[in-house]
Amino acid sequence: MLSIDVSHAVSFLSLPYEAALRPRLERAAGWLQNGGGKGSDFIGWVTLPRDYDRGEYARILAAAKKIQGDSKALVVIGIGGSYLGARGVIECLCSPNYNLKKKSTPNIYFIGNGLSSDALREVTELIGDDDFSVNVISKSGTTTEPAVAFRFFREKLEQKYGKEGAAKRIYATTDAHKGALKSLADQEGYEEFVVPDNIGGRYSVLTAVGLLPIAVAGVDTDALLAGAHFLTGVEALMAELSAEEPCLLKFGLMQSGTVCNAISAETKVAGSLRVFSDEMFDRARAGVEQRLADACATYGCTYDLDFAEGYPPVTNDTALYDLAKSALGGTLELVPEPLLIAEDFAFYQRHLPGLFMLLGTGTGIPLHSDEFRMDEDVLVRGLETYRALLRCE
Repeated sequence: MLSIDVSHAVSFLSLPYEAALRPRLERAAGWLQNGGGKGSDFIGWVTLPRDYDRGEYARILAAAKKIQGDSKALVVIGIGGSYLGARGVIECLCSPNYNLKKKSTPNIYFIGNGLSSDALREVTELIGDDDFSVNVISKSGTTTEPAVAFRFFREKLEQKYGKEGAAKRIYATTDAHKGALKSLADQEGYEEFVVPDNIGGRYSVLTAVGLLPIAVAGVDTDALLAGAHFLTGVEALMAELSAEEPCLLKFGLMQSGTVCNAISAETKVAGSLRVFSDEMFDRARAGVEQRLADACATYGCTYDLDFAEGYPPVTNDTALYDLAKSALGGTLELVPEPLLIAEDFAFYQRHLPGLFMLLGTGTGIPLHSDEFRMDEDVLVRGLETYRALLRCE
């Protein structure tokens, strides 16, 4: 694991670092959720799982089924985000050695991200005499690397199946209205899918750009999109509720499947919901369940939802705070807003008055960071604080 020592850069950073960044991060998050800021024309990926074109999705699944039925290999031609997303999902959910595995789905070869003639010849040799199809992905159709690869494999298809037969094995993912590839696909009768105008290449994995190869590999795209639909919906819900009262939902556990070489039919996700009132807990709970139901209904999945009792908020006793402030003087400061932390201490406060204080780490690195490191002088400061509190009356 890569570890970076940033201790010598501390003097150049505003500490605590997270607190200094927070206003900018919240502003950026607001832009993403509500639109605004530079690049706002390309944030369609934020709501894509909730706004998906169901008609095109049905055509993607039909095309994937056809490819699985008539091809032993699929050649995916694209560069950058036009292939990286699909490749990443297939390697993650199926196997990094997907093409080497014994399976009932076609091999998938990614090409067109360079100009190597050796790479083109190598894929041709790997396909051999097997039946194959081509998915060419390009918004303009004029990017050199995929354009060269497409011409090469289109010629191979036409040699093997004839011009008309080849056209039935070519799937073009491109602009909805314009571009060289769009014009060619219209002219030749290729099956067409859309690269949305408001989604950039690196964010296009859940569009047709990624979903067609992913579905061909046998991944359950219904479950994939349902999960994305749910998580983006919950994120929007938390943003809405947090505008009224501090409200936080974080998922820290995801478990799926029982073996490493099979796609799971079920996934378990567990998280922590933290609020400051019973009313907000009820609203958040109802909102989470509604968004889960919507996601599963949209993509044909089922769900079970269970809520534990939940964590009460930490509410400091006013009298104890005043007493501690008199003992510690100017060293005791109020945090600018509720932190929604220390839920174990909150259970203690249900029985006795309590006061929760933060000493900090002395380094600006948060407690739960994988790079956690503290200045041991903080321990001395903690001891001095404890002694001062014991002496106060």
